[in-house]
Amino acid sequence: MRTIVSVLGTLEPENEKRDAQEIAIRLTAVLGPALLYWYHFTKFDMRIKAYTGPNDTVAQNFMKHLFYWKMSDLTPKMNYMLSTS
Repeated sequence: MRTIVSVLGTLEPENEKRDAQEIAIRLTAVLGPALLYWYHFTKFDMRIKAYTGPNDTVAQNFMKHLFYWKMSDLTPKMNYMLSTS
């Protein structure tokens, strides 16, 4: 996790245009998929796609990565429970 934050800090350095809240939101969005990518790679020797969809919440994105090999397990009811709208 520390390495991911360091790389992201190098690629997207702080500046006047980006405040602390924007950086925190970006880290929240990146760390979940990165953690689960590492999990699937080390446990199953499988590389997963990091992109799940433009309208996914952080929770939906995390669940889709966690249950990557059985995406159909995310039922419409589960999607509704994870949605913030």
